[in-house]
Amino acid sequence: MKKASTIAALLLLLLLVTGCDLSFGSKGREQPEVLIAQECGMDGLKCCVTEPTCSYGQKCCTDPADPSRNRCADECGCGGQEEFCCVDGPKCKAGLSCQSGNCQLCGIEGKACCAGDDGNILTDGLDGYNPACPGKAASSTALACQNNACVACGLPGNPCCIVGDKCLSPATGQAECADSVCRLCGANGQPACQTEPFCQSGHLLNNGSCLPCGQTNQPCCQDSQGLQTCDGQKNLICELGFCK
Repeated sequence: MKKASTIAALLLLLLLVTGCDLSFGSKGREQPEVLIAQECGMDGLKCCVTEPTCSYGQKCCTDPADPSRNRCADECGCGGQEEFCCVDGPKCKAGLSCQSGNCQLCGIEGKACCAGDDGNILTDGLDGYNPACPGKAASSTALACQNNACVACGLPGNPCCIVGDKCLSPATGQAECADSVCRLCGANGQPACQTEPFCQSGHLLNNGSCLPCGQTNQPCCQDSQGLQTCDGQKNLICELGFCK
């Protein structure tokens, strides 16, 4: 009897500690709650095919240019941010651009370039003003349109600026405008700059590139008289074209 009581007490303790459900069969067993992601009927989502088509009293708005597209919104309109593009008149309000049938922010850094009602990117650009990207970059430079995105002008790899310095050179190194794009030049295997000095000090022009020179096991540099030199402070000498 004492043994049976001990077993019963252990079972009760196990139940309290683990929270196990020892009931059997589906009757009386609490089923786990299943959360299903909402795919329609919510704000900004497509309308459901069954009533209610939209939740919380929102309306089912149809794309004026494509009746097969719709979305739930408080009010149906076109041309505003996150709204469908309009068909008559301007497709989107100022500061917005029609992208894939929707009006989205444009003209600021990291966003799409602004486009006209014909869908073509704006390209006026007079006096440094760029209507495709009228905003200001975080680097305080102007913005330029590159691959349909507004990026800071003047940075290496980005379009050259229209006004002021075309390219911004980094703290160490040099940048120049080549084919309307800013590129690094003059050092560490980079292309030679288009104007003198073609290569920075401590670099040797070789086949259009600037290679490091003058240090141990590097090619010898050339001075203004064409003489081969090495870093004299390290007592290196030029032997067979290399510094030893």
